[in-house]
Amino acid sequence: MLNSVTKNASLYSATSLMIQGYAGVGKTTQFKTVAQALNDNRPDVNIVGLAPTHKAVNELQAAGIKSQTIASFLMEKHQNNFKTSYKNTLFVIDESSMIGNKTLAELLLNITDNA
Repeated sequence: MLNSVTKNASLYSATSLMIQGYAGVGKTTQFKTVAQALNDNRPDVNIVGLAPTHKAVNELQAAGIKSQTIASFLMEKHQNNFKTSYKNTLFVIDESSMIGNKTLAELLLNITDNA
C-alpha cells in the first residue's frame, strides 16, 4: 500500500498542507480562524476533521470543526463502497503522528480517489 502512496505522491503534494508544531502551541485552536474565514468566504467548502482518538476529535469539535475518528470515517466509507465525493472538502487531520502508515495510506488514497 505504501508503494501506491509513493507512486501517487504528486497527488498529495498538490493538495496537502502540513502544519507542524510542538504539543500545546495551539495548532488546532488556531484553525478556528481558518474555519471561520472559510465559512464566511467559501460556504461551498465542507470542512471535515479526522483524528485517531476521541480526545483529539473533541479538540477539533471545540475548534468548531465537525469531526470523527479515522476508524469510524473509514468504516463508513467501506460500508458505502467508497462512493462519497469529496469535491470542495477540506480535511483537517489532527494528531497525524499517531496514525500508522497503513491507515494513513488507506485514508489518503480514499480521500484523493474521491476528490
